Amino acid sequence: MIYPRVMVGAPGSGKTWKMIQEMAERKGKHLFATSRIELIKERIQDLQRQAKAAGTNPTIHAIHGETGDRSSGPVLAQIEDAASLHQHEEHVVVFITHEGMMGADLDGFTGWHIYIDENPAAVCSNVFRVPATATYLEAAYDLNPLKGTKWSRLILKSEAPNPADIINDEFLSKLATFDKRARSTQGVYVDIDDWSKVKGSARPLKWWSAWTPAELAAFESVTIAGAGYFHSLGYKATQAWFSDKVTFEAEEVVAPERACPRVLIHYFTRHQGSTNFWKTDKGLSCLLHVLDYLKQVPDLGYWATNTAISPYFVGARLSGEMVSPRQEGTNTLMHHTSCALIYSAKAVPADGPSLEVFGLKKEDVERARQIEDIIQFTLRGALRKPDFSGECRVYLYDQHQAEALASYLEQEGIAMAELIAVEEAGIMDEVREKPGRKRVELDESSKAERKKRRLEADKARKARDRAADREAKRKAGTLRPRGRPKAKKSLSRQARAYRESTRYGLSPQAKKNRYEWKEDLYAIREREAAEARRKKT
Repeated sequence: MIYPRVMVGAPGSGKTWKMIQEMAERKGKHLFATSRIELIKERIQDLQRQAKAAGTNPTIHAIHGETGDRSSGPVLAQIEDAASLHQHEEHVVVFITHEGMMGADLDGFTGWHIYIDENPAAVCSNVFRVPATATYLEAAYDLNPLKGTKWSRLILKSEAPNPADIINDEFLSKLATFDKRARSTQGVYVDIDDWSKVKGSARPLKWWSAWTPAELAAFESVTIAGAGYFHSLGYKATQAWFSDKVTFEAEEVVAPERACPRVLIHYFTRHQGSTNFWKTDKGLSCLLHVLDYLKQVPDLGYWATNTAISPYFVGARLSGEMVSPRQEGTNTLMHHTSCALIYSAKAVPADGPSLEVFGLKKEDVERARQIEDIIQFTLRGALRKPDFSGECRVYLYDQHQAEALASYLEQEGIAMAELIAVEEAGIMDEVREKPGRKRVELDESSKAERKKRRLEADKARKARDRAADREAKRKAGTLRPRGRPKAKKSLSRQARAYRESTRYGLSPQAKKNRYEWKEDLYAIREREAAEARRKKT
C-alpha cells in the first residue's frame, strides 16, 4: 500500500516552500518533479538559498530536455540511471519534470523520497479512425487483453520504430503522444482485442492512459503539493482503479494571515465560450469585441489565451506580458495587479474514453482543467503575497468563469470578489447557437415542391401496398378478377308478375282481369318505381 501525503491549501500558502525546506534540511536522496523546465530553475534557486540557511550542501542534479547532456543518453534513461549514479551520496536532490516522472521507470529508486509540485497531467485519451494506420499499429504493437474488460494493453514490439523517428515522420508524428504513453510504465489501453476490428473499417479506436501514484511503490515516501489535487483527474483515476493500492493522507498547510485585498472580476458575456465556437463567424465576432476592449486597458499586467486563437491577441498588441495559460507554481508575476485570461478548457470528444473508464463527468473535466487553470493563473499575481491589501483586476470571457473564480476566492478567504459585467464590449446578451443540426427555412415555392414530392411518394407507397395485397390474395386463391362483379341472374317474367300481383292480394288472373285495360299506365309506373329503387341503392 502507498500512502501519498497531499499538501493542500490555497496557492501562495507555502506548500512548495515547505517541500524545498524539507529537502534542504533532511539528508537523504530526494527526487523533485515539477510541471515545467522554467520552474526547475526557480526551485533550484530556492533550494540553494534554503540549504545555505540550513547549513547543508546537497548535490543538485537537474535532468530535462534543455540540460544539454546528451552524451548520457535520452532524458528518460538519465532519470532511470540517477538512482545508481547517486547511490553512495548522503544528500542529493534530483530535479525532473512531470513528463519525465511519468515516462521513466522509477522502480530503481528504492529508499528515495519523491516530491511532486502541482498536479501532473496524468490522464489522457483520444478517439480516432485508423482504417489504414491500423496496419502500422499491428506491426508496432501487440495486444494484451485486460481480463474482464473490453480493453487491451499495447505491448511494444522489438521491431517498432524509436520515438525520435516517429516524431520526425510527417505522417506518424501525430501518434507521438500515443507512442510515448505506450512506452511508459502506465502504458496505453485500446478498446479492441484484435487489430482486424479496425483495419479497413470506419469503427473508431478508443484509447486511454493514466499515470497514478501506484507507480511510486519503490519510494520511501511520496509527497504531493497541489491546491486542487483532490479535484484533479489523476486523483479521480486513482480512486476509480487503484483505491486498494493507494491511500491519500491530506495535510493542510495553513497560509500566513492575509490582508484583505479586493478583486474586480470583469466578464464580457453570459454565454460560455469555447475554441470551436470562436472558430465560427459569430464566435470570432465576439472574440474581436473582447480584443477591442482589452486594447483600451493600458496597464494590463499579464495575459494568456488558447493557442488556437493566440494570433488574434498577438496581432492586437495588448499591453502587458504574454504568458502561458498554465502558470501554476511560478513566482515571477507577483508584481502585477491585473491580468486577462480569455480561455476555454472544457471536456472534448477526445475525453470520451477517460469519462467512460473512470466514471467521470464533463463537469469533473471542466473543474480539473478550466477552473483550476483560471484559479492558478489569477493567483500568480499580487494576490500571491499574503500582505497585499490593494485592488486587483481580472478579465475573463464569460460569467460562468467569473462566478467560479469569485466563489473560490471568497471560500478560501483570499480576497473579496466583485463581479463586473463589461456591457461596453457589446456582446453581453449574444446567444450562442446550440450544437446540432440547424433548421433550414424554405421559401413558398420550395414548400410546394416538397409537398408535391411527398404526395407522389405517398401515392407510390399505396400502389406498392395494393400490389403486395393482390399478390398475397393470389397466392391464397382469394383474388377475384378485375372490374365490377357481374349482376345476379334476374327473375323470369312470370315470377316477377306473380310477386307483383301477390303484393296486392290478387292472383295473376285476377290482376289481368282488373288491370289489363290499364296495362300501359301500369308499365310506366313500374319503370318509375324501378328507377327510384335503383337510385336509392
